[in-house]
Amino acid sequence: MGEGKKTVGEWLYEDIEDNAYLIKLYKKLIVQYTNKLQGNKYFLSNLQIKHLLRFADLLSKSANTEKSPFHNNIAQNIVCILEKLYPEHEVNKVFMGSVLSNVNNYVGLMGKCTEYENIDVMERLVESVVKEAYRLPDECGNDRFFDASQSIAFDRIKNQTYYSFSAPTSMGKTFLVKMLIKTFIINKYKYNYVIIVPSKALINEVKSEFINEMGKILYEENYKVITTPTAIKNDNKFNYIMIYTQERLSYQIKINQSMNIDYVFIDEAQKISEIGMRSAYFYKVINYLVKVNSSTRIYFLCPYIPNPDIYLNLIPNIEKKEKEYDIFEFSPVNQHKSIVDILDRRLSVYCDLTREFIDIPIYFNDSEVVDFIYRIGEGSSNIVFCDSKKDVEEYAISYWRKCKEDNNPELKELIEDIKKDIHPKSYLVHFLRKGICCHVGYLPATVKAKIERLFRAKVIKTIFCTSTLLEGVNLPADNLFIIIKDRSYILKEPVNFKNLMGRVGRKTYNLIGNVYIMPASGSTPKTFEKCREIIEKPVESQKLSIDKILDNKLKRKILNSLLNGTCVLDKGNMSYDTFGMARFVINILLKCILEDDSNNYIFKLFNEMLNEKMTNKIKKNFEAKDINDNTNVTIDQLKMLDNAISEGKIKYPNEINYENIKSFLESLYDIFRWDKYENKKEIGKRERLSYYAVLLNQWMLGHSVRRIIDMSIEHHKKIGHFFDDKERRMVEYTGKPAQDNRIVIDCLIAIEDVLLFSISNYFTIFSERYKLIKKVDLIDNDWSEYVDFGTCNKLVIELQKIGFSREVAKIIEKKSYASLAKNNVLHFEKDILNDDSEELVNELLDVKLNYKELFSEEVR
Repeated sequence: MGEGKKTVGEWLYEDIEDNAYLIKLYKKLIVQYTNKLQGNKYFLSNLQIKHLLRFADLLSKSANTEKSPFHNNIAQNIVCILEKLYPEHEVNKVFMGSVLSNVNNYVGLMGKCTEYENIDVMERLVESVVKEAYRLPDECGNDRFFDASQSIAFDRIKNQTYYSFSAPTSMGKTFLVKMLIKTFIINKYKYNYVIIVPSKALINEVKSEFINEMGKILYEENYKVITTPTAIKNDNKFNYIMIYTQERLSYQIKINQSMNIDYVFIDEAQKISEIGMRSAYFYKVINYLVKVNSSTRIYFLCPYIPNPDIYLNLIPNIEKKEKEYDIFEFSPVNQHKSIVDILDRRLSVYCDLTREFIDIPIYFNDSEVVDFIYRIGEGSSNIVFCDSKKDVEEYAISYWRKCKEDNNPELKELIEDIKKDIHPKSYLVHFLRKGICCHVGYLPATVKAKIERLFRAKVIKTIFCTSTLLEGVNLPADNLFIIIKDRSYILKEPVNFKNLMGRVGRKTYNLIGNVYIMPASGSTPKTFEKCREIIEKPVESQKLSIDKILDNKLKRKILNSLLNGTCVLDKGNMSYDTFGMARFVINILLKCILEDDSNNYIFKLFNEMLNEKMTNKIKKNFEAKDINDNTNVTIDQLKMLDNAISEGKIKYPNEINYENIKSFLESLYDIFRWDKYENKKEIGKRERLSYYAVLLNQWMLGHSVRRIIDMSIEHHKKIGHFFDDKERRMVEYTGKPAQDNRIVIDCLIAIEDVLLFSISNYFTIFSERYKLIKKVDLIDNDWSEYVDFGTCNKLVIELQKIGFSREVAKIIEKKSYASLAKNNVLHFEKDILNDDSEELVNELLDVKLNYKELFSEEVR
């Protein structure tokens, strides 16, 4: 076809979205739906409904044009909103089935229109042929279908070594990966897979999803789904599906260097663009995996961004022709977005068709954001996003005061669990009595799992949360309320903001979700404007985190630290996140220079500044033994540590007690220069070490979280003072409920962020260097393992390695349901089957599927 010529379809659909009558009808639809949500009267005439459905049918058939995804989303939104307004409208049910079929949203079709069949014979035949093209392989189950974008991504992953794609949050990326791996396993391919999830909070959820999807084929094909590198057996009998964070993959690489990793899937890959030590791990692990095994296949899974190909730059030696990527714009779920102005009693509702806001008055006397949330959210499933853990608690308290008691027995059970597993003085106990809860990163995994289960079952009606929702936690909700303050970090991160909005409505639950963006009381007009801007503007192109921090000034500082032979960098005005990444860059750049590795992405960033004279000088300053690719320590720290170990000045104490732990932490503080390199709010302040020693002592001895909190409360009683977060100063400890609840929160945060992250990382480095210098394979009392598993009990550790949580493993050990035979092989008693503990029963189901060989016939 000659240049400039168009098909009939292209001509027809070129500017259909500008049709004046469509715009008039669509705006009317949006306004009436908003009225319904507000509890106001709403009305559309039969003629308006009929014409809207005709437009929806037409738009759903837009294909193979640049605007097709946009047209398809408008079509889907029309039928979904009409279904909410008039659920019994028979004509809409027919059109809804047709539209969902046309846009290939087969999950939505099966959920909403189970009896749909096109009355036109020819159209029915075409729909059937198209649908069959998206049917999953037979081994993935009966009557399961991809949508168009999933099908394309599935084929790309099967055929490409490297691939990156972006798609709306509700696309179903994890489902895609599960189906691919299941297909490979059933077809007898023996591969090792790694799925990198963005947070520890997601590991157990994703693990359970994979185990339940794979079922008995895990045992039949000798596969294990694992969440810790120490669960790998060195007998070559098994292949593995590894559900890790990037930190755990980094550790895996160190302790299992002989293991080939064939497939790596990086979920929420946009995290590589975030400045911080967590993103630094990606540069390390991707470079290593490709260098040691050029056949390792790597895939980046992103929420919608315009340049997912940026992450392919991390792969060394990648050719331009290998940079395969896709950008999928169609979303199988729509969001109805509004900005709420409580003061002026106005809703600014976003019209996706015209990309403008429609102002609608609020006719109710809501004086605070929680008044609005309570009124709109009554009888629905609601998620309330807050900027900080502190805000989560404050808004939850305000909301709690409005709610009535809820005597649901499942809530009472969860309350008793929280009293036992956390503490009776936690505000969660009070919140749950009224059917509301908080979902924050510091909660124990078993408690979070119960909260999520009850929310999915609509027993818990409203959840207040922080960024845990951004990290892939899948909670179906009708309404998402985003509370914004003038300095909210989410306003500075448009990608995360839009990713967050995409978390409401799920195609297996609800094809449309309602998003209310709520500037808090006292917000400036600038904040309202910023909210409008983020919704209206397209998502901006992403940059790698390394590119964000490395200006020429910092590059010169890094090079000077290598040229003067110190590797020491002054923090100056850098944030701790930027400072940490800069120190990591020093390690990687030095490694590249000493190994003559010019293909590393970080090395390439310095290429123009480096010359032969400089590289030769750096090579003279350092030796091969100085090579260090740790993300959080530099050579100056390692040299001090190595000297202390060699001279016998430091080792793990034989006995775990407060004094020994405090003394050991103080030694590490001096050796690693925590005063220089760590945050003064945590281990960077020497005075904090006594508090962490109290917690660490209880944690490594395997005591319950509740006992640890009890000890912390006793500690504050003894010292007589308490840091008041609101007043930002030390105050007298009086035992008020608010003080004790704050101690509960502080303990949980310290366990999650300090013990299990900061201190755990340093203990791991200490163990690695100690084994290297002392030339031993194992340390009898390896505190790094005790911290990771929260116990020094070998049986409890082994139970956690095969998938039991710390809490359930302790129950099994206490009730003698399991024992360790020779070579640390686990043996289970049949009495374990008679235990009615909900968490044990649930976890046992997964473990038995995953480790069937550990259970005798009578225990199976």
